Amino acid sequence: MAERIETSFQAYNLTEEELQHGRAIGPEQRMYYQTLLASAAEEKLAEEYDALNPLRFAQREAYLRGQIDILNMLLGANSVVRPKRYEPEEPNPTGVKS
Repeated sequence: MAERIETSFQAYNLTEEELQHGRAIGPEQRMYYQTLLASAAEEKLAEEYDALNPLRFAQREAYLRGQIDILNMLLGANSVVRPKRYEPEEPNPTGVKS
């Protein structure tokens, strides 16, 4: 079971199984994240530099870059971790464990 870590933020020590379950996303979630990613990327491409307000431009660029990065991280974490396949044990007619 997850153990809470005492920090300024809410964090946990997770078992390997909890990590796998936490990283797993279904097809609908994947499509949702990819749609958000595409939207943020389109917004970033559409941004135009405003010479009268360069700080606003830089802040908007950084905000969109952050969205793109976190969505890529969420999508990438799922593609690395795959649930283990269940493979039943072969029947052992002798009853002797190997």
